[in-house]
Amino acid sequence: DNGLSKLRETSEGVAKLEHDLKGMLEDAATKKEKAEQIAETVSKEKAIAEVETVNAQIEKEQVATIAEEVGKKQRDTENDLAKAEPAVAAAMSALDTLDQKDLSSCKGMLK
Repeated sequence: DNGLSKLRETSEGVAKLEHDLKGMLEDAATKKEKAEQIAETVSKEKAIAEVETVNAQIEKEQVATIAEEVGKKQRDTENDLAKAEPAVAAAMSALDTLDQKDLSSCKGMLK
């Protein structure tokens, strides 16, 4: 009788373990499915991020080219202005030397 009760206890224990194991396997399957979905989402987002990174790099290069061109134009403009300033100053000085007689003479030339 003692051996029979041990056998029943063992059988019940095995049945409980099987039941628990079945629950754990179902839980593991659910978690695996969620993990696969997350992995798929991450993979898609990674691909999008890679494309955006490439686009950002292209835009960065374009911006650098534009900045270089703008810098060159700014330097050229500053050089042109530096060359023109003495001529403007000389013209302003020349205008300061004109008097009413000179202006009247100029008006007469237009007719």
